[in-house]
Amino acid sequence: MSDVASQLNVNTVLNRDIDPNTGAPYNYQMRDSELDKRTTALDQDWQEHMGGQRTTMEYLKANNKLAIIPGATYTTPDEDSVVSAARGQIKTTIVNACWQVVFSSSPRRIRFDVGCRPEGSE
Repeated sequence: MSDVASQLNVNTVLNRDIDPNTGAPYNYQMRDSELDKRTTALDQDWQEHMGGQRTTMEYLKANNKLAIIPGATYTTPDEDSVVSAARGQIKTTIVNACWQVVFSSSPRRIRFDVGCRPEGSE
């Protein structure tokens, strides 16, 4: 990974955005200095077949192949009431057991299979 690549798992700018101060792309892989390193036979063959363009985006722009596509219309369906009830019960059980473990005065194991009672209290 390059020193100029983000070490965070978040993108604060789009890869295609251009730095107005330098005129270079924020994405270091799209800078001329990086693109000039693409000298393998595969890269050169691809560029020859794509009219000399160095990147897919350059090819699409040069050939008017870009289109604006609206976002997907998929929405998550409502969850079944039985599943919702089960999730709620499981959540309550886990939260209660966690608090029991936190405030337990004994090192005894908490058993989840018997309603979160300490071991030996059945």
